[in-house]
Amino acid sequence: MNTILYMFIHLIMLVSFIIVPRISRQDIEFGVTIPSSAKSDPAVLAIRKRFYLLACIVGVVVIGFQILIKGPETTFMLILMTSLVAYVLVYMIAYNQMKDLKKKAEWTISDQKVHVDMMFRKRKLTVSSKWYLSYFFIVLITIGTAVYSFNGLPENIVIQMNAASGEMQLMEKGKALVFLICMQIFVMGLMIFVQHIIKQAKQSLNAENIEASIRSNVNFRYITSVIIFFLGLAIGITMYMSLLFSMGIIKNVSVVVITTFVLTFMPTFVLIVYSVKLGQDGSRLMDVKSDQIQVDDDIYWKFGMFYYNSNDPSVFVGKRVGLGWTVNFARWQSWAMLGILVVIIVATFYFV
Repeated sequence: MNTILYMFIHLIMLVSFIIVPRISRQDIEFGVTIPSSAKSDPAVLAIRKRFYLLACIVGVVVIGFQILIKGPETTFMLILMTSLVAYVLVYMIAYNQMKDLKKKAEWTISDQKVHVDMMFRKRKLTVSSKWYLSYFFIVLITIGTAVYSFNGLPENIVIQMNAASGEMQLMEKGKALVFLICMQIFVMGLMIFVQHIIKQAKQSLNAENIEASIRSNVNFRYITSVIIFFLGLAIGITMYMSLLFSMGIIKNVSVVVITTFVLTFMPTFVLIVYSVKLGQDGSRLMDVKSDQIQVDDDIYWKFGMFYYNSNDPSVFVGKRVGLGWTVNFARWQSWAMLGILVVIIVATFYFV
């Protein structure tokens, strides 16, 4: 069971990495700003083909190693971290090649100005806050189940179990129930915070077709918001099932593993499909080609991935590599959020 799950995770990583050029904005290639018409340039296509080839080689080697070595969870994590490093190196090769190509091609920036939609935040960018009531009910049911069954539980209950080896990690029941409930609240709260990011992230509008750009951007954010909502719902349900397993109400750990796999895979699969169809910021919904660069802010994107612009008050900005949003590392709020996340992760390991 574990080997199949590990292989599936490696496959998802490979697919997610391969589609990076496909889901990037029409004026971005491997983190580098280019004219949107240059997407079909033979030199750009050549770089993309080399990227695909190297990425597939890494993916096949990683999956092959996982099949041959197998091993416990620690072995999987070692292979996973190694594959991440390899994928980053593949990306950096493509990034440097694109930087060199942009310099040689002498692609110029147009004199068009950056446009801002003053009504953008008032548009339907995310799901209604009423949808979050379902999260509240799941947490309420989880707490109610824990309180109702508390006295009948053994002093130590399972908080983690390996489906393959049967190895169990026990914890005192009071501490374990608090831990499991807090984890559920944290994860579902994180999904709500992602919704906030979707709504507050910096606009990315195309100066050549403002109205179409606004529509595509709004559609992209709303569809992403819906998918994220259902992903949070799925995670909340599966964490409730984990609690039921810990309490002994669900006896078979495989039921929890399979349910978790199915419920979280569906929204993840839909997200991947829509990311290919829509592209970052919904750019694939637009049919706008330009021989000039609209906005060239490459200087603020370190390695095409990390945004650092002290002149930009925005905290959240659209990613250049991959789908979604990232932070402006020049803002103190970004470092504060990262600090809080690190503290939570460290506290979780200490608690367990």
